[in-house]
Amino acid sequence: MSIIIYTTPDSIYCRKAKALLEEEGLEYTEIDVSKSLEMAEEMIDKSRQIGVPVFDINGHIIVGFDQQNLRRQILKLIHSVVSNSNTPSSKKKTRRSQ
Repeated sequence: MSIIIYTTPDSIYCRKAKALLEEEGLEYTEIDVSKSLEMAEEMIDKSRQIGVPVFDINGHIIVGFDQQNLRRQILKLIHSVVSNSNTPSSKKKTRRSQ
């Protein structure tokens, strides 16, 4: 599962969001949009918002920090990823030579 969080250093909500991800034991990539206009534009293109934090979890965009909603969305996405990885079509097929 890929988690990207777009942040700024002064945002209390960004700090709370990162703490929640860490509490859940989830690895993430942080992008500080205050340091890169290009990354800020990427965040805006994805979310259509200028506020932070913005989460990109496997292409699913979540804007803002609402602890209960974020936790619920993360659990849904984790369940979806796990369910999809256990389907027969997603398992790699191997062929043995004899």
